[in-house]
Amino acid sequence: MTTTRRDLIENFSNGKLPTGDNFAEMINSLLHLDEFNAHVEEFEKFKNRTAIDVGQGDAAWRIALTETSQLRLGRIGDAATAAATPGDLDLGGWTGMTGRIGTCRDPASFAGHTTQLNVKALPAVPSNGQWHDVIDMPEHPCVFEITLATARPVYVYPQTPMQILRRLVGLPARQNAVAHGVATAVGDGCKPTVSTSAPPGGTSRWRDLGGMILAALLLAFVTVTLLPGLQSGGNATLAALLVQLQDLTGSTLSALGLDEIEPSTFLHETLPLGLLAIAGLVVLRIAIGALYRDSRAARIRWKKTSGRWIWGNRRWTLQIRGPAFRKSSEDGNLYYAITKLWN
Repeated sequence: MTTTRRDLIENFSNGKLPTGDNFAEMINSLLHLDEFNAHVEEFEKFKNRTAIDVGQGDAAWRIALTETSQLRLGRIGDAATAAATPGDLDLGGWTGMTGRIGTCRDPASFAGHTTQLNVKALPAVPSNGQWHDVIDMPEHPCVFEITLATARPVYVYPQTPMQILRRLVGLPARQNAVAHGVATAVGDGCKPTVSTSAPPGGTSRWRDLGGMILAALLLAFVTVTLLPGLQSGGNATLAALLVQLQDLTGSTLSALGLDEIEPSTFLHETLPLGLLAIAGLVVLRIAIGALYRDSRAARIRWKKTSGRWIWGNRRWTLQIRGPAFRKSSEDGNLYYAITKLWN
């Protein structure tokens, strides 16, 4: 038992005759210089350490400093003390940084057929082709990101004639969906906005427009070449053009060694039918693509739920929607993550 400071003062007060035990108690109560230096040395080691362990067993974490002065936080046992999985780390305040990037330690990981995220730790809604409410309209200025994706096993299609036919007519492949959006809101009854990037994007619509123009040109050419009035000289200019095309067709067939094919028959019968088939295939692909585009994609939108513009009390809700997957034993959820940028 350690002698208290009060007892030591009492033992050495005026008129007292300290005993050997009293002196021993006093000496043991002091810190020896060698012991002090040893504590200083241990403190310097503690101050200069590059890792701190918190917790025990499987629940232990490590805060470590790398050789390049980068701070790493992760569970003990992770060779690179990588970032925590979603939900494992929750900062109760703001963080400031010049940039934001997820370190790619293994570039080959992008070629894998499975996601590296622990999607089970993320919030999810059923991916059933229906809209689901996620966030009510904020009442103050804010900006946030939202990322959503499905996590079904990637299906590798066999190389068969049926698969080739599916591709020709534009039937979409069985695939996952992903979308990324940046939403902004100011409150006060003003409509929020969301800028979304999700395949298939706007380029598909421009491709559809180009396909429709190509189909129209092919149909126009077929009409001109098949129209009896033009072939009989009803329009001198077009008739002359048809004669030139017939001569060019004959020269081309001869160069290809196909002299047995009659140029007039090829130009006015075989070629128009082939072009008509191509135009029909283009239109069919566009129609099927437009039919399946939105149903096979992940989408984000603000949906008005109440209020009127004249009263300035309109309300919106952020909604998300995933593809309408068929019921099966595979994962049929649409997972999402929301990151606040300004709140």
